[in-house]
Order: sequence, then structure tokens, then C-alpha cells
Amino acid sequence: MERGSAPCRRAQHRAGGGAGAAGQLRAVGLRRDRQHAAAGRRASRRAPAATGLRAWQPRDAIAVAALDLAATGHGRGRFLEAWTVESQARRTVVADGPNGIAGFATARLCRSGGKIGPVIAPDCATALALIAGAAEALGLERIAVDVPQSNTPLLAALMAAGFAETFRTARMIRGTPPAGSASLQAVATLELG
Repeated sequence: MERGSAPCRRAQHRAGGGAGAAGQLRAVGLRRDRQHAAAGRRASRRAPAATGLRAWQPRDAIAVAALDLAATGHGRGRFLEAWTVESQARRTVVADGPNGIAGFATARLCRSGGKIGPVIAPDCATALALIAGAAEALGLERIAVDVPQSNTPLLAALMAAGFAETFRTARMIRGTPPAGSASLQAVATLELG
């Protein structure tokens, strides 16, 4: 999963498609950067190797909540407080941009490998870097990412990297859909959004 990969450049993510997507699907695959596979699961805090990425810090909470609100259309401050806290089973990484934090992603251990989400990023290339960085931070090889069906650039990039669709579901919203943005690259989980 390289920054600026061809699938990212070829496909265009429909504006607002992240939050207003008609469905979600789960893509599962192996990390391409297997160089750290022999290290096994990391118990200690490690910053991802990718340039511009770093481990989430408590001081990032306000900026992360603002990015999440813009992406999802929902104020999820309390959820994010619990979701982004570091533990043996969970790590969050952020992508720093010229004007502060540009995106973030959380990795968490599951029965088989781990899941990455939410992924909030301004573009597909940053999303791919965050996915790889979050997986690396927790020492994951097999990862699942829950992507809005309308996010064709990220889906194409993941499929090109060897991921496979394993599950698909409709997104049901009661009332008016939230006004989110295309920066919602992947949801936290299909069960929570």
C-alpha cells in the first residue's frame, strides 16, 4: 500500500460519499510491508515508520474530534475518547499536515488479526498510509477495513493490494442523513459506523 498508488489516482471518491454511502463493505487482507512480521505483536508503543505519521497523543483529542465531526456529521467526542485510548489491544496513529492533524486511524486486535477504523483522511493516499501505519503500530499482519461502498479509490487500492471483500451490508439511517464528507475513508466498524 503505497502513497499515491495508481488505484488512488484513477478513481475519484464522490464528494460526500463517505458519510452518505448506500452501503459498507469489509475488505480483508495482509499488510504488504511484511518486514516487521518476524517481530510479532508489539507490547510497547511504536511510532509508525511512514513519514508524517506518529502515535496519537492525548493532546490530539480535540483535533481528532473535529476531523471526525467533519467526516461523519456526528459529534462523537465521548466515543472517540474511549476508542482512541492506547492499550495492548488498540493503537491510534495520526497524519500531520501543514495545518495540524490531517487524518487519523485506529487499529484494534480481533480474534483473527485486527481491524482498522475509523480512517479519516483527506485522500486515498493518506488513508492507505494511515491504514499501514496503524497496522504496524499494533504489529498486525491480517487486517480488515470497513469501507463505504462509494469510496471507490480506497476499495480499488485495497483490492489491488490483495484484499478481498468478505462482507457487505446496507447502511440504514433513520431520518435525514448526516452531512459528512469524503474524508470518512473507513468506518470504525460495521456495527458502530
